[in-house]
Amino acid sequence: YDDWVAAFRARAAGRGISDATLSSAFRNAGFLPGVIERDRNQTEFTRTLEDYLAIAASDERVGLGRAQLRQQARVLAAIEARYGVEPRVVAAVWGLESFFGTRRGDVPVISALSTLAYDGRRGEFFESQLTAALRILQNGDIERTQMIGSWAGAMGQTQFLPSNFLAYAVDADGDGRRDIWGSVADVMA
Repeated sequence: YDDWVAAFRARAAGRGISDATLSSAFRNAGFLPGVIERDRNQTEFTRTLEDYLAIAASDERVGLGRAQLRQQARVLAAIEARYGVEPRVVAAVWGLESFFGTRRGDVPVISALSTLAYDGRRGEFFESQLTAALRILQNGDIERTQMIGSWAGAMGQTQFLPSNFLAYAVDADGDGRRDIWGSVADVMA
């Protein structure tokens, strides 16, 4: 893993990632065997459709979704006006991806993505995601210590992979950062 990281750092530098970003990002990062185990045993592939839907559309999730529609009505109306997406669709995605922001993962994204890239099963894909995550850090959208997500590197309340963050995340609250971890306006947008 350490040899892979050293070789990756050279490739990332060639893609415009600064040495300061690389040094900060890989401080305390490391190989996570549990990520590989979870990659090989994804529950989406072991549950029946009926079991999955019972969880995804549980009474608790639907009830919380209805409450969030009321609570976030102003933000959702602004999102609908700007993008043309109905509030219930935005809320449904938010609810499915992170249970309305309450389940965002607890794995350091740089460690997760570097583990998956090193593992090699989908190495090229995860190396591209790792490079995108480094761009997010370099852009200052989030601090390294706050870049936490799923075992697969999906981040924030929308569970965006880093490349999707770069392509679609917006600063809807006007604070100068695209914050899918903490800003409800940015999450919705």
